[in-house]
Amino acid sequence: MNNRPLVYDVPHKAIRNALSQFSLIAGSTDYNSKEEMEKLKSVAEDVLNILDEHAEHENNVTLKYLEQKNPGSSVHDKEDHSKIESEMSKLREDLNKLYEKSGGSEDLLYQGNDFFMNVSDFHSNYIQHMLEEERVTQPLLWESFTDEELHQQEIEIRQNIKPEEMLSWCKYMMPAFTHNARTGMLTEIKQAAPAEFFTALMNVRKSVLSKEDFSKIEKSLS
Repeated sequence: MNNRPLVYDVPHKAIRNALSQFSLIAGSTDYNSKEEMEKLKSVAEDVLNILDEHAEHENNVTLKYLEQKNPGSSVHDKEDHSKIESEMSKLREDLNKLYEKSGGSEDLLYQGNDFFMNVSDFHSNYIQHMLEEERVTQPLLWESFTDEELHQQEIEIRQNIKPEEMLSWCKYMMPAFTHNARTGMLTEIKQAAPAEFFTALMNVRKSVLSKEDFSKIEKSLS
C-alpha cells in the first residue's frame, strides 16, 4: 500500500474549489450590472492570482528539482503552465473589457455568456492539467525523491508564500479538506506563526466553513 506524500493534494484540492467558485459566479452574474461585475472581477482576480502563484511554486521548486534529477522531465508541465498563463491573460483582458462596458446602454447578455463558456473551457482544461500532474508527474516525483526530500520541497514552497497570499489560499483550502487535514494544518501553523496571523487565519476559516465544522476545529485546537 502506497503511503508516500501526495505532493499535489493540498494545492489541487484548493484550486478545484477555487475554479468551481469562479465558474459558479461567472454563470450567475448579470453582466449588465456594474455592481455584480465588480464581484465577479474580485473573485476572478483572487482565483487567477492563486493559479499564478501555484505555477510559480511548481516551476521554481518542484519542477526545478525534478529537472535536476531527470533532465527533460519538467518540459511538458512547464509548457502547460505557459499555455495556461496565456489563457489567463486572455480571460483577464476579456473580463476587463466587459467590466468597462457594464452599466452602460449596450446589452452584454451574449458577450457575458461567451465569457462564461470561456471560463468553463478554461476550468475543464485546468482540471485535465492537474489530473495529468497527479497521475504522471506524482509517480515520477516518488521515483526521484525520498519522503524527506519531498517534505523539504514543501517547506521551501511554504516559506515563499506571503501571509496575505496564504489567507487567500485558505479561503479555498479549508472547505476542500477533511476535518483531520484542517486540524493538522492549523496545528502546525499555530505552533509556528505569530498569534496575529493565526487569528486572521481562523477568521478566514470561520467565514468559509459551516458553524458545525468551525466548532469542531475550535474543539480540536483547544
